[in-house]
Amino acid sequence: MAAANNVINGAKYRGLGASVVGLSNLEQILNTSQLNWKTVSLPMLIQGKTQTRPSGFRSLVRSDNGEELGVATAGYKPVHNRQIVESMLQAAEIVGGVELERLGPLDGGRRVWGIGTVPNYAFTLPVDNMWRQAMQTNLDHGWVQDDKTVLKVLFGSGHVPGMAFSISFMAERLICTNGAKITWIFGNFRMVHSATFGQQHKTQIKGLMARAETAFEAYAMKASAMRETRVNEAVGRAFTVQLMQPELVVKAVEEGRVTEKVLDTKGDNYNGINTPLLLEAATRKVDFFDPETFSRPVNRVLELVNSQPGAPMAAGTLWNRYNAVTYFVDHERGRSADTGLNAALFGDGAQLKDQALDLAGQYAYVLRGGAR
Repeated sequence: MAAANNVINGAKYRGLGASVVGLSNLEQILNTSQLNWKTVSLPMLIQGKTQTRPSGFRSLVRSDNGEELGVATAGYKPVHNRQIVESMLQAAEIVGGVELERLGPLDGGRRVWGIGTVPNYAFTLPVDNMWRQAMQTNLDHGWVQDDKTVLKVLFGSGHVPGMAFSISFMAERLICTNGAKITWIFGNFRMVHSATFGQQHKTQIKGLMARAETAFEAYAMKASAMRETRVNEAVGRAFTVQLMQPELVVKAVEEGRVTEKVLDTKGDNYNGINTPLLLEAATRKVDFFDPETFSRPVNRVLELVNSQPGAPMAAGTLWNRYNAVTYFVDHERGRSADTGLNAALFGDGAQLKDQALDLAGQYAYVLRGGAR
């Protein structure tokens, strides 16, 4: 979906949420993050042809503006933002001294999210000389040192029945002050709102953190492989199309421009396309795809390959191709900043970034001689 004018492109987390760094008072945190309101359960009525009768369901509304958040059964016990934020602060400490950095509502308050950095977990990739030279002549950009990625913890909760308290982890690339963020889910912890952090929950969270550490190391290896993998324009287009518009591969087969074996799903494949055979075809035919048939999202991702923040860091690499997708999802995709961030953190945007990582891993493996 193309970016709309009301999307804050490039801003960290779409400009949503508020910084709560250094705040220790719960009341101050709630006020700063615009979460100082309660969830009120109100009775509902059924309007019939001749009479009105009580409903077995109740409406959940915000106490500050009366906006409806959802509908629940009469026995549902609303959860309040104070409880949610207290749980996030407790979980952050259990994870390992994480400080909650940013916090706020999404979707009119139906979802609450928070994020913080896990201390002492980061990796740095080499940057091209072009970037180093540019930084030497632009000292005002001294905030950029190298291509660094850190481990983040993402907390989620909300006010819709069935939306549990969750903890997941992300890898975030810190290119510039806008924070071109990339997400990879390492694992997930879910807890019903009525539960408290007992010893069992603490053990589960610590186990999740241990798995996240291992997964982060694996991610660093994948990132390094992508950084070291050079791709030409034809291969780069094949990656984006296979990920985001695979029907164009089917069309190319139907028109006889590519052998039908490309649609053989045996072996390494994504979207029903055999990756090694597609790469072979793309390498032999630069005009493998007709740019006139590209969707707007595909065209935008292809533009971002060389225009995203920090593009000169790794020009001509698979790392740039991968980050063009994640930058598009995190900063531009969606009808609004709110829907875009919600999808990037918790919805189909996060899934697309996971798929991009899987596919980029296949491309790095094949292009580096891992499959013949």
